Amino acid sequence: MGGAGAHVVASALAISLVSLLAGCGGGGNEGNANNANNSPAESGASTPTAGKVAGIVVASDSGLPLAGVKAQVTEAVALSAADGSFTLENVIASNRPVVRLSREGYADTYVMALMTSGKLANVVARMAPVAASTKFENATGATLIAANGVARVVVPANGVVDAATGKAPQGAVSMQIGVIDPASNSANMPGSYLTNDAASLESFGAMSIQMRDAAGNKLTMAKGSTAAVRIPLSSRSSAPPQTIALLYLDEASGRWVEEGAAKLTGVAPQQFYEGNVVRAATWNVDRKMEVVFVKGCVVDADGKSLADVIVNGSGIDYSNAGAAVTNASGQFTIGVRKGGRASIAAAYSRSSAVTVIEPSQVDVTLPNCIVASTKILLPVFIVKPTNLAAFANTPLEIPALVGSEDAVAYQWFRNGQPISGATQSRLRFAAVTLADDQAKFTVRVTSSVGSVTSDPATLTVLSTPPVDALINLVDQIYILEYSYLVALEPLGKFIQDDGKRWRNPGTICRTGTASGTVNGQPIPAGSAVVSGNFDLIGVFNNCASIEDGRDVDSGTITANVTAASDLNKFSWVTKASNFSINANQGTENFVSRTFTGAVAATLERLKTPSGETIISSAKPDAGTTLRDNVKGQTTQFITGNTLRTTLYDSRDEQTQSSIVHGNNRFSVDGVIYETSGALTIIKTPRGGYGSGQLSLARNGYQIGRIFADDAGLYYDTNGTITTMGSK
Repeated sequence: MGGAGAHVVASALAISLVSLLAGCGGGGNEGNANNANNSPAESGASTPTAGKVAGIVVASDSGLPLAGVKAQVTEAVALSAADGSFTLENVIASNRPVVRLSREGYADTYVMALMTSGKLANVVARMAPVAASTKFENATGATLIAANGVARVVVPANGVVDAATGKAPQGAVSMQIGVIDPASNSANMPGSYLTNDAASLESFGAMSIQMRDAAGNKLTMAKGSTAAVRIPLSSRSSAPPQTIALLYLDEASGRWVEEGAAKLTGVAPQQFYEGNVVRAATWNVDRKMEVVFVKGCVVDADGKSLADVIVNGSGIDYSNAGAAVTNASGQFTIGVRKGGRASIAAAYSRSSAVTVIEPSQVDVTLPNCIVASTKILLPVFIVKPTNLAAFANTPLEIPALVGSEDAVAYQWFRNGQPISGATQSRLRFAAVTLADDQAKFTVRVTSSVGSVTSDPATLTVLSTPPVDALINLVDQIYILEYSYLVALEPLGKFIQDDGKRWRNPGTICRTGTASGTVNGQPIPAGSAVVSGNFDLIGVFNNCASIEDGRDVDSGTITANVTAASDLNKFSWVTKASNFSINANQGTENFVSRTFTGAVAATLERLKTPSGETIISSAKPDAGTTLRDNVKGQTTQFITGNTLRTTLYDSRDEQTQSSIVHGNNRFSVDGVIYETSGALTIIKTPRGGYGSGQLSLARNGYQIGRIFADDAGLYYDTNGTITTMGSK
């Protein structure tokens, strides 16, 4: 896109409208399910009205304006001009009219406009180019595959009928598919991000399937026939689900209707969801998401409340977008994903700086009002390209994101030279090579008021690891579990098995020594543990556990502890520097790790009729490290948390263990990884059977996982399956 930025700037008059509208189109016009909870003044009541719809149409792959697009709401029709602008007069619709847009060479799209004051709606529509097209005879069926080899539709023989009459089509069938990429831009999604029953959706990819007969009549699948589809994975999440719901777009309402399921298949970066559909439509693979609500207000530069201002929200680490309108007091409520990062900003008829919403489990009230003005602002990066390391011959993705996604064009550069076709918010490599080592990548984002260019991100390419090295990386999932062992160390050593009384520190070591204090005084051996808050310090000198002399600890570790009155629930923060944990000495399973940093943890014991359940959690501080002294690897934690639930029977034997990783980010020798997912193991942690998976991702791509099924427990390293344990 060498001249794309200049083209956009040259269209400044039209794109000025886009910048002012900033996200009112695409998937964002109905909000993240907040309409069910907001007052009508905040979200807009659905009442028929006469008004005007104005907007801009751009290509989703480049951000450039599209001319000759037919825009239609009921009887109102208009064609977009050379600058992509259009206006629909005398629109009789609800305050969320659905605009249909169509043009040769692009997949039809449907945009939900958002009326302000019941008179004016504004949209920015993003149309996906046709990825593949064909003509075929209904009697033979057809297979249509996009150029990238991922998107695919297989139509069986005699599988197509007229959508209106149900009769066989006349003449050859024309079929085309358009691939929709919500990860690059959440506004690429047609309609809203809501189901027909107002549940919020997180998208993992979408695809438009359009079929017509020789006369131009719309076709669909015949009764009893299905088309096999492959929808390319497109997600801002590093942990896509293995199975997911298939939903089609209800073109009249702009909402999604669940109909079927799909399974994640393929190897990154060519992963896709595969399933069967019973109609020609726009199909989306989504999961329903929990939302929390962001409440705030919008004012002008003088502090005056602003009514009828659209506030757009967009996911940063998930694909979803929404919008709300301020009420007469300038207040708004907008939904974001629970535990997700999002951005919000004021749009039409005002614009504002971007506010980033950090992950939260509860509703958020902004401490200050958003200050909006009529001044159009330059794009602002909320996700910047950063230095990355990757192994040769493996996929790579470099993300970037600006606050207002709709009205901008991206162009990536390698060592200062534009990369042909690299016009999305994410730069994707099918596989990096050693020739890419130390290359510097930047991205330029252009809007109507100018361009901003990111700082350069340097790519370091490492030699391709052997399979056993990948298995070691998958093992980092379990290394994360050591944060529990470290966090539990003082309590496990100094408190008796019943959790009620202090042990004598002089009796806990088979060899070596240990000592401890509570609130600065020696541990009172044999006395009851007192509830409340206290400081615990343990000093270990080659202390071999009295229970198992092969486990040896050394160093000083501290914990600030809060104990519940019944002593069945503890929370604490553990800190240490170079604390040594050695296990299985003298065996082939010898493990030696050194801990430095802090971990916040909890432990709760719940008595059940059949035994006991222990629930524990750990959240290492950013910068906390665990060094594997055997493998010579250092794991440094960045963000995330881990939850473990363990069930014991009446004989105190473990019957089930469940582990949940909440988007843990960490680096191993400078390379950033993520683990996420949930895994349940029945009988024993290293054998037996279970369900679920823990996924390991590097640079946004899954490179390995640990998963379980009815037969056993397995490693998966880039498609190579290794059995860890089985029935």
